[in-house]
Amino acid sequence: NSTLNAQTITFILDTLTKDKNSGRDVFVDGSERIASFAVSVRENVIRVTKTNESDSLAQSFRRGEENVALIAFEVLNPGDPGSDANTVNIDSVVLSFRDAASGLELNSAAFYDMLESVNLVNWAKYKQIMSGLAKPPLDFGTTEISENEENPLQIDINDVTSSTGDLQLIPGEKDTIVVLVNLKSSATNRSFTVELTDVYAYDVEAGIHLRVEDSEGNLLGASDEFVSNRLTVIPDDPKETFRNYPNPFGRDYDETTIIFFLENDSEVKLRIFTLTGALVRSWQFDNLSAGLIDGQVKWDGRNDRDVRVLNGVYLCQIMITPKNGAAGQTYITKIAYIK
Repeated sequence: NSTLNAQTITFILDTLTKDKNSGRDVFVDGSERIASFAVSVRENVIRVTKTNESDSLAQSFRRGEENVALIAFEVLNPGDPGSDANTVNIDSVVLSFRDAASGLELNSAAFYDMLESVNLVNWAKYKQIMSGLAKPPLDFGTTEISENEENPLQIDINDVTSSTGDLQLIPGEKDTIVVLVNLKSSATNRSFTVELTDVYAYDVEAGIHLRVEDSEGNLLGASDEFVSNRLTVIPDDPKETFRNYPNPFGRDYDETTIIFFLENDSEVKLRIFTLTGALVRSWQFDNLSAGLIDGQVKWDGRNDRDVRVLNGVYLCQIMITPKNGAAGQTYITKIAYIK
């Protein structure tokens, strides 16, 4: 909280009151018709920071996946505990969904094509969803995405445990909000980002919003702190899933991530070839668990002798041998390297 100014408020008795018994005007001496009080005016401030956990969240998701965490941020009432600072109420947040390549906001059609719903929960609720931990969770409500949904999306926060129905923070208290989405099973493959552009908060009067700052004291709307990682929706078919991002890489990105999906626990061999069939780089994994493999295999554009390759298109081959004896699978995708 910061003191804006100290002022003197003066009250002037303009209309005399009536005596209850006689009905006559009460006599008040002229000097007593004026009373002055010194007041200090404070402005409550909300501080928002992007959490460290936000950068460690997954960046690739399969169509139809539920409870996908996109970004997490902490909201703090910075007033001193036990002071006369007010309790603040977090009423709603505004999220902007953007195309990762162009930076432009997704239109309503693309937005509706990709998302079933957006849900806000606190960190304890997210951990409970992921692992079943018995912690005090808060679910702030779900917004179903309609065909004509506006982007940016304003999402109301509903906390049934508070007296106002909003998320309440006493002075010195903080909580972490996680943005979860459910992806449509028919979602188009795309890369996007999500940005927190505003948080609406108030203390005494719901219609008077408080100043919301980032960790450096910048207004939230002028901060570049609250943009998620590049997020990618991928197919639910193993052959279509096998790919890399970014592609091409080398000039703007030092390395590319190779992702693939395993239907069973498997042995996996990955090899990169030139277009003429010369082996460039290889990886061998003897026991990978079933599921999406994203972030475990990265290529920096060097061969097995640690020499940087030439600019061009390369073939990446994956050979999957399931541990349960099911039929093996082999797929190929193209990787472009431009330095």
